[in-house]
Amino acid sequence: VTLIIDENDDPLGEPWCEIMGLPETGRSNAALVDILEADLAQFINRADDATIRNEDKLDKELKRIVRQSAQNEIGKKPEVTVVVSRLS
Repeated sequence: VTLIIDENDDPLGEPWCEIMGLPETGRSNAALVDILEADLAQFINRADDATIRNEDKLDKELKRIVRQSAQNEIGKKPEVTVVVSRLS
C-alpha cells in the first residue's frame, strides 16, 4: 500500500495497492486490487487529521483495512507493507 501525504497533512490522491501472490479476483468477481483501493480510499476520506498525522496509527489502520478486505474477498490475511511518503 502506498500513500502520499502533502506538506499540509492532506492525502495527495488516493492510496494504491500492488498485490503479489494473491488471486486477481475475489468472491465478488471484481478485481481484488480495485476492492482494496476503494476500501482504503473510503478510510482516508473519513479519517481525522490526528490519524493522518500519526504515522504509527495510519500504518496500523491501512494494514488492518487491507487484511480485513482480503479476508472477506479471498479468505486470506496477506502480509501487508505500507509506505507513506510525506512531502515537506
